Amino acid sequence: MTEIQKGTNDLVAELSILVRSSDDGSPVVMDCDSEMARVRVTKFYYFGITFFTGDIDSGITCSYENGSYNGIDKGEQFDFAILNDAELATLSNGALRYRIHIKMLSDKFEGGKYDYSEINNTDLYLTDNKKENDNWSKC
Repeated sequence: MTEIQKGTNDLVAELSILVRSSDDGSPVVMDCDSEMARVRVTKFYYFGITFFTGDIDSGITCSYENGSYNGIDKGEQFDFAILNDAELATLSNGALRYRIHIKMLSDKFEGGKYDYSEINNTDLYLTDNKKENDNWSKC
């Protein structure tokens, strides 16, 4: 895991959203190692990604809904979730996890809507900012 010290840097996460169809035609979010085509957040009626370390309800949510971006930057090729250092400082120390939540409008599904979410881990670990005079040893 990579250690990230809170209060020192913003965290910018590339949103490599990869989607394939399952056997029943419903979309399934794939991980970034897949060779499927990347999808922009604008493909979805709603896209949300919540970063958290402890309780998910205390996490930081970046979202896109109906043309409105909240904490997501529209890049030229990829979309990015941006967590500033003040937001990261509100999270407890620990392994950084995230929940992706998507909503799609499609006549393939009952009621014309598809709602999907999943929780995954990152390889990042949040810690408090260590001052130069702290007696911490590096591993």
